[in-house]
Formats: sequence, structure tokens, C-alpha cells
Amino acid sequence: MVEMLISVERRNLCPLKTTIFIICPKCGRKGKLGVKKKNAFGQRKYMIIHEDGKCYVSPLDGELWEALDRLYSSIRKT
Repeated sequence: MVEMLISVERRNLCPLKTTIFIICPKCGRKGKLGVKKKNAFGQRKYMIIHEDGKCYVSPLDGELWEALDRLYSSIRKT
């Protein structure tokens, strides 16, 4: 698996006010990891926000989505 995480910025040590900067697994550019609402199966849809647009990663993307889900879950739980 390719390393995606660049940095994590926390404000006031609150996990809800954490910005996750990653290398986009789809296009290879730097961006902020964002989360869309969960679908009917309880799965999140992720978006990587770049300076000039967004890339979306859904459960249909398989391994890319699984890697982002593990990364997001591990950072949000700490």
C-alpha cells in the first residue's frame, strides 16, 4: 500500500477539529480529507479537497476506500 498520510493538524486536542492532509489515492495530488454522509449500509463516502477541485472515493472503489476508511477511523478514534 502506498503511504497517503501527509500530516494531521489538531486544534484544542479535539478529534472533531482535526484536519487530515493526504496524498490523493486517485490523482496523486495533496489535499484535505473530507467525509460525506454515510450511505444506507453505514459506509462513508470520502472526498479529497484540492485547491482546484475534489476527488471522491466511495465503497465502490474497493481497496482505495478501505485504506481511507482505516486511516480516517484510526485518526478520529485517537
